[in-house]
Amino acid sequence: MYFYIILYHCTDNRNPSFFASLSPSTAVSDYRQSLQFQSLNDEKRNIHMEIIRGGRRVEVSIFDIVVGDVVPLNIGNQVPADGILISGHSLAIDESSMTGESKIVHKDSKAPFLMAGCKVADGSGIMLVTFWMLFLF
Repeated sequence: MYFYIILYHCTDNRNPSFFASLSPSTAVSDYRQSLQFQSLNDEKRNIHMEIIRGGRRVEVSIFDIVVGDVVPLNIGNQVPADGILISGHSLAIDESSMTGESKIVHKDSKAPFLMAGCKVADGSGIMLVTFWMLFLF
């Protein structure tokens, strides 16, 4: 539990003084708000995607993706893990979150490597997950 110390300064002509007061009600309110914010933030990070695992399409959380999963990518999707492009049509990736460069990178058989956390800017494709690490964005 948090407690705030509130300092008061009282002045009268004879005795200037300071005194402190504890405010637990404000602290409890702030603590509850921080828990709600943390819960919403965790929910926001828990993105669900449709993947192909064992030849079947299943919807899983990005936290449950494993090496060997096949992930379809479309405009606006986040690349959930590092991988290799299996096939694609005019696939363009915004890698600025990883490299800092604002240039859109086109992916094909000559440049098939995809990095987790990047966004699909254009086109579509299918990737094979080769490395997975928990990224918290």
